[in-house]
Amino acid sequence: MRVIRTYNFLLQWNYDMRYAKVERKTGETDILLEITIDSPEDSSIQSCVPFFDHMLNALANQGNMKINLLCK
Repeated sequence: MRVIRTYNFLLQWNYDMRYAKVERKTGETDILLEITIDSPEDSSIQSCVPFFDHMLNALANQGNMKINLLCK
């Protein structure tokens, strides 16, 4: 697994599993995103913007991806 860390940003990825994880924390936001490609599992998307949630769910379903997104 490869990791990049900066002041308010963390990126991890694994080429074997086709998986990536991004965390970003600032004074206003707290975002956690995990993407697994070629995964039949259901996604969990909570961005506080219903239309954006809908579009990301459609992308995950059509692209055969698992997307976990949590925005605060």
